[in-house]
Amino acid sequence: MVLSGSALNASEAVTNGLAFGAAAVGESLDEALVLAGQIAVHQIPALVANERFIGHDWEVAIAQAWSSERAAMLEMADQIGPIGWKVDS
Repeated sequence: MVLSGSALNASEAVTNGLAFGAAAVGESLDEALVLAGQIAVHQIPALVANERFIGHDWEVAIAQAWSSERAAMLEMADQIGPIGWKVDS
């Protein structure tokens, strides 16, 4: 998807883990309000803790992705030569 620029429909987004669920046509707002109500019943400290966990998970995932990308680019550069960016080892 990222490299091809292809769009995903709701079902594909859920299948690929990019969305938690899909609503029927015209039901998105109602579904979002139901979910918001379910979230709002929790105590503020619990919501803040969950937000920290979610943020940490994304931070870790992004760092891992950058590390993997850098390793792949270094391997490619070793195979085909310089590829347009400077490597500070």
